[in-house]
Amino acid sequence: MKYRPYDISFCMIVKNGAEYLQRCLNSVRQISREIIIVDTGSDDDTVNIAKSVGATVVHQSWNDHFADARNVALEYANCPWIFTLDADETLDPISEPELKRIVRENKSDVVFCDIISEKKTSGQETTIVNSLPRLFRNKMDIRYEGRVHEQIIPSAILVKARIGYSTIRILHEGYSGDTAVEYDKLQRNLRLLLMDIEEHPERGFTHFHLGETYSLLGQFEDACQAYINALDKNDLPQYLKPRALQNYGNVLYKLGRYNEAIGFVDQALEQDPSLSMAYVVAARIHMKLKQYESAVQALERLIGMAESRDKQFVVRYDLVPDMRFVHTILAHNYLLLQADDKALQSYTHAVEIGSPYYDTYSGMGDVLFRNGSYKSALESYQQAYRLGDRDDEIYVKLMQCYYELGNMAKAIEMLQPLVIRQQPIAVSQRYSPVVELAKQRKEGVVVH
Repeated sequence: MKYRPYDISFCMIVKNGAEYLQRCLNSVRQISREIIIVDTGSDDDTVNIAKSVGATVVHQSWNDHFADARNVALEYANCPWIFTLDADETLDPISEPELKRIVRENKSDVVFCDIISEKKTSGQETTIVNSLPRLFRNKMDIRYEGRVHEQIIPSAILVKARIGYSTIRILHEGYSGDTAVEYDKLQRNLRLLLMDIEEHPERGFTHFHLGETYSLLGQFEDACQAYINALDKNDLPQYLKPRALQNYGNVLYKLGRYNEAIGFVDQALEQDPSLSMAYVVAARIHMKLKQYESAVQALERLIGMAESRDKQFVVRYDLVPDMRFVHTILAHNYLLLQADDKALQSYTHAVEIGSPYYDTYSGMGDVLFRNGSYKSALESYQQAYRLGDRDDEIYVKLMQCYYELGNMAKAIEMLQPLVIRQQPIAVSQRYSPVVELAKQRKEGVVVH
């Protein structure tokens, strides 16, 4: 059979992917001449779903090696082009025309696509953008390598394949939010990465992913060494070097080694000024060093980059920070610089774009309270309280607002949770009578 230039074999590996598989396959059915699925031991409805769309299903025993399984799928591919997704991914419909155009124009052999993931990290909603080669030409000896975080670029370089980039979007929805599931996945990845490094210690890409895995597991000293090893390897892809420098700086920050950390983050930004998350890391380091003006500069540059029509904000391999959080920490720095007007402006902007963060409303309340706007401050503190991610100081802040508004009964009530738990209550002399009255109320003394 003669295939047209845009004929594509869709290849994937899957195990127990029934929850997502139908959506995944529906997203590629119209652009694929054939669908090949390597099943590595599913005991759910995965195989039936695959067969229902006419896929070729190949059963393969799992051997702790993702690249081996993916290469089995490639052996069954008959079309000139191969496109790959994971079961929990879908091709964004708006990308179909670009995908077809790329294979029709015949200018590249391997094409990077943007994998877009939404994830909550440390309470922040972060967009993760990984640009990976998911579309490539068949029958050029392009094959995967690596037990986990498998890649085709080394083999593509060996055969002198033409590397291209695209704005094809792949939407990933597989972050479960279940910490136990995520932990088990990280432990599996760690085990496979260590096996890979024992077999191929020269691969910088593997050391880079080992650093990411150690960092996510909170093993920051191990992460540091992994990033050092990655940066020492000649084969670390050029596009990953700024990210490795940024990540190394971030783990140094988490270890409290702030002066070292900022040096590596600055190097990352020198190599790639569009590395958006590096500005957030830099700002956090500057805050620890009490360099608030430098923190403001980093965050304002990030915001300007994000809002510029001439700058593509989503880059090849990056974390795109939640701008509601960015405006909040910018406001914190203005507050520390006693630039109250700018702080209030930044907090207000964070609220206007839908900030869900306690710190936004608590900080906004601090500015308003400091400027005597007690009623507005109370409203901000109440919103912070309602968000639930509260600390003990919110009770004191609410007490102070009620006191300034002349509502002594509510002021005393606000301190009851702290008094009952016998928490220390640090207040200025102005509010110490309220603390004493709150303690008397707990002890059964009638408070008038």
